[in-house]
Amino acid sequence: MGKEWRPIHERVIVKEIPTPDRTNGGLFIPVEAQEMPTTGTVIMVGNLVNKEGEDIQKGDTVMYMKYAGLPIKINGEDCRILMVNDIICVRNDADR
Repeated sequence: MGKEWRPIHERVIVKEIPTPDRTNGGLFIPVEAQEMPTTGTVIMVGNLVNKEGEDIQKGDTVMYMKYAGLPIKINGEDCRILMVNDIICVRNDADR
């Protein structure tokens, strides 16, 4: 079994959903002008995340503050380690 990072306490790991690189009209947006991602899919949840009444689970899509968290790469994917307090809202996508 391989080694895997996992968040602890009130942290979640989110896989970033990239921002579009073109406008609706098809114009290319240079990297320097693109907005930082502010949405992502939760891939791991710390052990204390749902203790305070939050309802954040693996598979949820979340919106977070623009400069929040620690950017990391997991298996070549852009991810962020976020504190629960940095999450603004949750869209529950997973079947419950």
